[in-house]
Amino acid sequence: MKVAIVGGGIAGSFLASLLNNEKVDVTVFTDSKRLGCFCAWGTVFHEVDRLLRRVGLKLKNYVYAKIRDLVVNGVRFNAQNLVTFNKPKLIYDLLENVNVKYANIREPPSNYDIIVDATGFRRTLLGKLKRDFLLPTVEYVIKDSEGVLDERTIYVQLGRVGYAWMFPLENGFWHVGAGDKVLDVEKLIKKVMTRYGLAKSRFLITCKCRSYVRLLPPKLCQPIVRNNVYGCGESVGTVFPLTGEGIAFSMRCSEILFENLIQNNEPSNYVRSLLKEFEWFNSAYRLVLSLSKSNVKILFNAFIALRTILKYARRLGAGISDLSEVFKVIYKLLK
Repeated sequence: MKVAIVGGGIAGSFLASLLNNEKVDVTVFTDSKRLGCFCAWGTVFHEVDRLLRRVGLKLKNYVYAKIRDLVVNGVRFNAQNLVTFNKPKLIYDLLENVNVKYANIREPPSNYDIIVDATGFRRTLLGKLKRDFLLPTVEYVIKDSEGVLDERTIYVQLGRVGYAWMFPLENGFWHVGAGDKVLDVEKLIKKVMTRYGLAKSRFLITCKCRSYVRLLPPKLCQPIVRNNVYGCGESVGTVFPLTGEGIAFSMRCSEILFENLIQNNEPSNYVRSLLKEFEWFNSAYRLVLSLSKSNVKILFNAFIALRTILKYARRLGAGISDLSEVFKVIYKLLK
C-alpha cells in the first residue's frame, strides 16, 4: 500500500508516523519547510501522551507549561490536565524518518493507493464545503517583559461568536490570539490584554500570523472520503466548536484512519467510526450558531449542550465544584 499525505500539520504528521512504524510506504507533501505553525498551542496532556506513545514519543519532552487554572471572562476553573507545548518540534520529530516532499499540491498526486487530505481548513483535495463555518483568527507570540501574567494560567475573553486567549509558553513568552465571526479580532485581543493587565505593560511581539479555524463538526464536513482521498483532522471537522481546540481530536482522527487503513476496512467504516467518535460535537456546534441570536435561543441550546459542556470541562481537569462556574460563564454570555 502506497499512501500520500497532503499536509504536514499535526494530523498529517502523526498519521505518517503511525504508518511509517508499520512499514507502510508513506510520503508527506507539504508546501513549506517550516513545518507547523510556530505559535504553540494547548492540549490535554494524558490524551496526547497516550497517542504519542504509539510512535515511541512522550509529550513531557515537549511541554512548555503545565497549566493550573483557566480563567474565562474572570471566572476561574481548575484546568490541571492542560499543558502548552512545542508543536513545531513535535512535528519535526514525528516526521524524522518519514519521506517528506516540499511541493504545492493542488490535485491528488498520482501512483498512490490512498491519498489523505490533511490540509486543515483549506480542504485542498476534498473540495470546499457549500456551507462552511470558518472563523478568522489572528495569532501572536509576545514577550511579557514585566512578568504581569501568571505562567500557570490560561486567560480567555469570550467574544460573541469566538474568543481571545493568552497561553503561556516559556521564559516569559505567550501565545496570544483571537477568533470571532462577529467582532473585530484585533479589538478582542486588546480587550483580553487590557482585562488581565498586559496592555499597559511592556511587551514585544515576536511572531504574527493570520489564519482560519473550521468549527463545523464531522457530520457537516462531508464528503469525508471521495474516491481514494480520505479527509483527516480539521479538514473533516475535528476542532471542538466552542473553544477551537483541535490537536488531541485531530490526532485521534489520525489514529482512527490509521486503524481503518491497516485493517483494510471499507471507507464507509472510517466515516462511521469518525461520526460516532465526534457525535458529541454536534450540540456544541448548535450552541455556537445560536450565540449571535436571542438569549432564549442561547439558553435553550446551552441546555441541550450541557452534557457536552460538562464532558469537555472534565477533560480539562475541572472538578465538581468547578462545574457550577460553567453556569456563571453562560450567564455572562447572556448579559
